[in-house]
Amino acid sequence: MSRKCLLVILCVYLCTGFMHANAATNINPPFTEEQKDTKLREMDLRVKEIKAMDKSQLSVIEKRALKAEVKAMKREARGMSNHNLYLTLAGILLVILVLILVL
Repeated sequence: MSRKCLLVILCVYLCTGFMHANAATNINPPFTEEQKDTKLREMDLRVKEIKAMDKSQLSVIEKRALKAEVKAMKREARGMSNHNLYLTLAGILLVILVLILVL
């Protein structure tokens, strides 16, 4: 085999090996649009509730817990959208390599 062919095969192998971990571990069933909207409204209300709190009376540990809760809700809300695009370094290199070989 030629070197170019081996290089392309290697790039394809690397691209398939480094897929995003969330794609393989997502075991939750997909939500319906109504369930997503309800969950997003609940999260929005909780975030507004947290922002409205008087945090000066809270301890450092309680503040950290609130911050972690907000971050978790943000990740969950981002995960509910279907507009995720994950490009790995190997995938980007493969696209560049194919463009170089074609052109």
